[in-house]
Amino acid sequence: MVAEQNPLTWLADDVAATKRIIALQDGPVILVGHSYAGVVMIAGNDRAIAPELEKDEAATIKATSITVPANHLAMLSHPREVAELIEQAAAKAK
Repeated sequence: MVAEQNPLTWLADDVAATKRIIALQDGPVILVGHSYAGVVMIAGNDRAIAPELEKDEAATIKATSITVPANHLAMLSHPREVAELIEQAAAKAK
């Protein structure tokens, strides 16, 4: 697993940073984004982004979503659920 930090200056910059990281990988890549979705993990105890807003956004884009009892950094406190969600997304991509 490789994580890259998007510059968050402009979408084109985020895309360029992501392409650089992908180019460095050896083999197939499954791209999992924090803010780009088709699959969404909702942090049920998030105080940075209201969980209700995340649920509404997930429904709007027809994303597969799960909710975990976590704060904004759900990927740190619920790594198993994150991995399962990534595997679910990868299976759909095949």
